[in-house]
Amino acid sequence: MKDKIKTEHNNIAVWDLTFYKADDDGNALKDDQGKVITYRVENYDTSYLAEGLDVDDLEEVENARQH
Repeated sequence: MKDKIKTEHNNIAVWDLTFYKADDDGNALKDDQGKVITYRVENYDTSYLAEGLDVDDLEEVENARQH
């Protein structure tokens, strides 16, 4: 089964990307409860992030599959 997946899905793309704001010292902006405030950007080209990666470089994230 893994060989079938490897041959049919041999391209790498970015699924999700989250940003946060930081000060000049690298400290993340947090809300009143102390949680880091995260952001997303619509229609941002992230294809360059996967350049140079090979499918053998990837490690599956357990329990994080999206439907």
